[in-house]
Amino acid sequence: MDNKKQTLLFFTLLTFFLLSLSAVTAASSSDDVISSSSDVSSLVEESSSTNVDYAETVNTGFDESAQQTATSQISTEETAQTNVNSDSNDEDSTTDADASNLTDDSVDVAHTTVEDSDNEDNNQNSEERSLTEYNNANINKADKALKTAELNWGTIINNLKDNIPSLYDDVNSILSDTDSINNHTKELLSNVTNIYNKAKNLTNENINMTGVVNDIKENATTLYNDLQAILSDLRTNGLNNTNLSNINTSALINNVTAVYNETKDLIKMNVNLTNTIGDLKENATSLYNDLQALISGNNSVKLNTSELVSDVNDMYNKLKDLTDKQISTENLINKINNTTADIKNKLSDLQKNLTNLINQTGKYVTRTTVSPLNGSVGSLTQLKATVLDANGKNINDGRVVFKVNGITVKDEVGNTLYAMVNNGVATINHVIPKSWFKDNTTVEAIYSGNGPYLSSKATSTNNTITEGTVKIKISDLPSHENGDKIQFVVIVTDDSGESMTGGVVIMKVNGVTLKDSKGNTLQANVKDGVAVLDYNITLGAKLHNLTAVYAYTGYNRAEAKTTLNITKGETFIRYTPVTTKTTTTTITADILDKNKNHIYGNSAVSIRIDGKVVDTITCVDGLIKATITTNLSTGVHTIAFAVGENGAFKSDRLTSVIIKQ
Repeated sequence: MDNKKQTLLFFTLLTFFLLSLSAVTAASSSDDVISSSSDVSSLVEESSSTNVDYAETVNTGFDESAQQTATSQISTEETAQTNVNSDSNDEDSTTDADASNLTDDSVDVAHTTVEDSDNEDNNQNSEERSLTEYNNANINKADKALKTAELNWGTIINNLKDNIPSLYDDVNSILSDTDSINNHTKELLSNVTNIYNKAKNLTNENINMTGVVNDIKENATTLYNDLQAILSDLRTNGLNNTNLSNINTSALINNVTAVYNETKDLIKMNVNLTNTIGDLKENATSLYNDLQALISGNNSVKLNTSELVSDVNDMYNKLKDLTDKQISTENLINKINNTTADIKNKLSDLQKNLTNLINQTGKYVTRTTVSPLNGSVGSLTQLKATVLDANGKNINDGRVVFKVNGITVKDEVGNTLYAMVNNGVATINHVIPKSWFKDNTTVEAIYSGNGPYLSSKATSTNNTITEGTVKIKISDLPSHENGDKIQFVVIVTDDSGESMTGGVVIMKVNGVTLKDSKGNTLQANVKDGVAVLDYNITLGAKLHNLTAVYAYTGYNRAEAKTTLNITKGETFIRYTPVTTKTTTTTITADILDKNKNHIYGNSAVSIRIDGKVVDTITCVDGLIKATITTNLSTGVHTIAFAVGENGAFKSDRLTSVIIKQ
């Protein structure tokens, strides 16, 4: 029974699986659905046929089994009968009765077995019919599902056929829009490339124009200074030449001033032009890169055409801005060119007027230049100026005054130093003071003019002044004992060996800066090459490392080293006799060095009265204070103090008296 149920259940599950598979396959086309339906029906019919054949086989097997069981029971009966007959020779009457009973029972058992087999066969046939009916019901449901699927997929396919033409038109529209966008983008790229190339050309023009503007600036500045020098000289010496009445000097100076200011405006315009061209190139490069990215990313069809249109519109706006900026730049260049031409014409006219003025006054314009200054503080350097006329020829007359950082160079006593012009050159040798040591040192040379030559001046800012080098030395020091007063003497000279004035010196012992009793650093000022520092020795008795350090703005830090040998100092106990009436008394005393200063550190002190030790204490920094027993007889008694050595001072003893009343 179990095997048959399992087999029917297997074919039922197989039927549902094939129905599901058929429904999935039907999604491809309606023909596939119909074919799958036929295949499934065939499989169901085969499954039903197989189930019937299997049932017949099971029934046949069951009938044969029932017959074998009955035969077996009859054979058993016959065997029992034979056994009864063989035993009848011994017990005839008993055997006959038993045999009769046994035969009846065997027949009953056989009939009962056959009836049970028939009932079981009837029950199994009933179960088989129920499973078959269930299977047929599932097949009917599958057929209905297949028919429904055929209708649904047919509707879907018809809808797809209706929508495909519209979808095809949409795709063609997208492709057409994309092609149009690509064409516009390429057109933009071409325009931006042209602007970028124009920007590069503008850069070259700007470079050339910068050179022209710088030349104009130099010429205008020179002309302005020359004219100012001539007019200043005329105002100082008076207008002695009657021919000057033909020259409107006021108008001349106004014109050259206007040209000078116009030149400064031209320089500002040129700076703006440089910045504008830089922005133009940067924006053109950015737009060019954006367009390249847009074209590269648009090789594949983009369905979001609105995004592409927005990108292209943004590119067009940027291109318009670039075009406007390019036009503005070209207008600025035209303005600079016009201004440059105007200034050149005005400079030419002014130069003619200046030449005429020089010829009528008999004054000659000069050109002064000053050499850069290099050196270190304290070193000897040379200040040098060159003085030429307007034709570049050396001038051999007049003198030059130098200013460094706006201060006139003078000698040691405060007199101005003058450099005479000889063969176009004026020089002064001078030691660089620390006041010249600054981040931006300026040197100015002023030619005062002489006779027919006008004054002129020049300034140099390309100067390098470095810190000076100092040498120091500590004077020899003999051995000293603790408590001594000592003077540290330090000699300070510059790099050339000259005595220094200024700066301070401090002293270090074993790497520790010396300080006074208030904790302030001990230091000495340097004057005429010498620094003297006073110190009361409070050091341990040993050889110490001594370092002198010099510091001064404008000079490198300098050090000198030596050693200082310290021996133990002498000690002196100071005690004032006391009178006491009590059995205990407080005693005080002092331990001093030879300079009458309290010694420092700890010292062991013993106190004796009449030769007997009454107390032993530790004295701190030279102060003795002890409370001792004074249970003494009335009268005068001896008191003795003994101080032991420590690391800095020697021992000492003192005997005095204590009076008991």
